[in-house]
Amino acid sequence: MRRLAKRRGIELTALALDPQLAIRTDPFHLQLVLATVIENLTEAMEEGGSIILRADGTPQEVTILLEAQGPKKAGWEEAAATMFATLQEVLAALQAGLAVSSPPAAQGVVVTISATAPAR
Repeated sequence: MRRLAKRRGIELTALALDPQLAIRTDPFHLQLVLATVIENLTEAMEEGGSIILRADGTPQEVTILLEAQGPKKAGWEEAAATMFATLQEVLAALQAGLAVSSPPAAQGVVVTISATAPAR
């Protein structure tokens, strides 16, 4: 995903708040969600922006934040709505939620993915 972002003039950085953090989930579906969100963010941002990916939580519930910093292209809200519709089935399989918001006092967007570990 870093190569895709770089080709579009966007810097992608992943920060580990807790390097031991792990969650039991479907890795294919989680990667699909992350790839879709990152692709949509890089399409919605102007060149020169950045995306910072952070994960935090517990083994029972992990929150992944993707903070896109920099100016957004016109129409990014419609792209976010399309992304929600596209990912509904995958999010349901992951028992995850997806939220998009604007960061306080910043020009960008924050995408939050919260995933709960499936019951055994």
